Amino acid sequence: WNGGIEPMVLDILEHPDDRARQILDRYDSKISPFVSEINDYVGLLEIHFKEEIERIDRFRIYALLLFIIVAPLVVIYIRKGIIKPLSTLKNAAKEMEKGNFKIRIDVKGDDDIKFLAETMNEMAIRIEGAVTNLEGIVQQRTEELAVANEEMIASNEELQASYSQLEATTADLREAN
Repeated sequence: WNGGIEPMVLDILEHPDDRARQILDRYDSKISPFVSEINDYVGLLEIHFKEEIERIDRFRIYALLLFIIVAPLVVIYIRKGIIKPLSTLKNAAKEMEKGNFKIRIDVKGDDDIKFLAETMNEMAIRIEGAVTNLEGIVQQRTEELAVANEEMIASNEELQASYSQLEATTADLREAN
């Protein structure tokens, strides 16, 4: 550039048209070998980047196919491994809310959901035992209250009979006086 092309470009700018034409012809003759090399280099770049684009496109297609295959498997895993067990836990909790403590939850695996299921099962067993125990205590107290009530009724009847005798005796004593 400094030794040959730059001085020619400066001459073109300083001289009239005929002289400029001669300089341009000399310029073309000196630049022609470079144009061919530049064209070859640009051609190589086009080939390289075309191959890169094709490689990236193939990667995108493989990634899309992998996603299409893996996505349903992930959905199935989430549904089977998380959503279904959570739904089972929710339904069991609703049954317990209604007072059904005989329900037991069977969840497979070894994770937090299984831990929750086992904990709910233990809780249901304890609540069922407490309810049964409480029902027994209530039954016993009811029987004791029934006996006490019968005794009170009998005592009340005796008191009424005694009160009636007392009134009769009081009435007799008033008449005698």
